[in-house]
Amino acid sequence: LIWQQANFDTLTGLPNRRMMRERLTQALKKCKRDGHQLALLFIDLDHFKEVNDTLGHDWGDTLLVEAARRIQNCLREVDTVARMGGDEFTVIITELTDAAHLHHILPKLL
Repeated sequence: LIWQQANFDTLTGLPNRRMMRERLTQALKKCKRDGHQLALLFIDLDHFKEVNDTLGHDWGDTLLVEAARRIQNCLREVDTVARMGGDEFTVIITELTDAAHLHHILPKLL
């Protein structure tokens, strides 16, 4: 339970900033070893503060959970999405052999 709380966001269940750093370190080592590339994406929800201010924090939390779910649904199991805090998410897309795969994923995230 303590490990879970230290490494995962309680609202979304996603890895948190601490776990993201660990996964990024491992992904970079694996890329170097296997000769693949990775992409690191930063996602910020525009106007999120307005949702909290006008609709309340419960709606803001609902929006964050839904955003996390939608981001995850665009990715493969081997990729990582983490909530960095507030309305910020980071994504590690691993095992890229060429940019074509990334160009396939990016439009889904928008």
